[in-house]
Amino acid sequence: MVGVWQRHPRYTVLVAVALITTFYLLVPSLASRIERSKVIYDKLLKDRQGLIKKFGPTPKTIDLFPPDVAPWPPYTVWDFFPAAFNCPHEVERLGALGDGGKWVCGLSRVAEKPDCIVYSFGMFATYSCSRSLTTYVEQIWGYDFSVKSFGPEIPRGRAHRTHFMAVGLAGRTRSAPATNPRCTPSRP
Repeated sequence: MVGVWQRHPRYTVLVAVALITTFYLLVPSLASRIERSKVIYDKLLKDRQGLIKKFGPTPKTIDLFPPDVAPWPPYTVWDFFPAAFNCPHEVERLGALGDGGKWVCGLSRVAEKPDCIVYSFGMFATYSCSRSLTTYVEQIWGYDFSVKSFGPEIPRGRAHRTHFMAVGLAGRTRSAPATNPRCTPSRP
C-alpha cells in the first residue's frame, strides 16, 4: 500500500482535495453556528426575564422550588438555566419555561426535512412545546391518557397538522375502561 502513495503522490493530493471539499460542503460554517447559538441564548434570556416577572417580580422573590399544589408547580429552579447535555447541534428550548416546554437538540436540522413527523408522549394539558413545533414540522402526533385532545394553544391554522390519541405508554397492553381499544385519532 505504501508503494502506491510513493509512486503516485498525485493520489494523495486528490484524496486531500476530496476530503477538504466534502468537509467544506457538509459542515455548516462555524460563524453561522455561533450566530444561531447566540440567537437561541438571547431568546432564553428574554424568556427567563418573563418567567421572573410572572412569578417574582424580582429574582430575590422567586421560590427555587414552588409548593407542590394544584396545578402542578409551574416551574422549578432548573427552568432558569440552559440545558446541560451534550449535543452535536444547537440546543434550544421550545415552548414555555416551566412545565410544558422541552429542550430540543438539532431542531434546525429537522426543520429542513420535508414531511417531518414528531411523536409526543405525555403532554398532560401543557401544549406549548407542541404549539412551537407546529411552526417547524409537518405533523405532530400526540399521545396522553390523561386528556382527550390537544388544547386551545394549537393555532387553528395549524391544527390540521396535529393528531391526538388518548392512550399512554405502559409495561403491558390493555384497554382503558369505557374506551374503544382501536384508538382512533381525534382532531382538535
